[in-house]
This record gives sequence, C-alpha cells and structure tokens, in this order.
Amino acid sequence: MEKLNKFNLYVGLNDKDLKYQTIPTEQAKNIVNNVCGDCSIQEITGYYTHENGEKVKENTLKVELLFKEFEDVKLYVTDLKRILNQEKIAVSQEVTMSALM
Repeated sequence: MEKLNKFNLYVGLNDKDLKYQTIPTEQAKNIVNNVCGDCSIQEITGYYTHENGEKVKENTLKVELLFKEFEDVKLYVTDLKRILNQEKIAVSQEVTMSALM
C-alpha cells in the first residue's frame, strides 16, 4: 500500500447555457473515461447554483481518480468543462492508502 491522493470530480451534465442535459449520460461517461483514463464513475443527483443565481437539479457524474497527479487533474477539468460545456466542476482531494494488487 502506498499513501497517495484520491481525487473526486463532480461533473454536472446540464449544459451551462441551456440549463438542461444535451449529452446522454452514457456518452458523457465515455467522454470522461477518454479524458481521464482509468477511473470509477457513479451516477448521482446534483444541485447547483449558477453564477447568475439560477438553481438547477441535474444528473451528475462522480468521478474517482487514483494514481493521478494534481496537475493532470487540472487538465482533465479544463478539458471536461470545454467538451461538456460546464461552468464549474467540483474537485475534492483526500489522502488515502491504496495499491493495485
């Protein structure tokens, strides 16, 4: 086991301009996998307040990343925001003990 960072990305699926989902969830999962590589993805419900104050409920992907560097995660977020037309993507980081066995 080694001590490493685990990152969780919370990727809402509503288009930031239209405020509704335009990309099917399975397609969005494939996009996330293509951008991030090895990861685990869960479908959850998210609630988000846009910069203009508008509140939305949306399908959200929780993306768990292990064995990744923070600089790479920042690049993934930039790419996902552009491809999925997102205003923001929430990122959490925690230290964990992990191993591939």
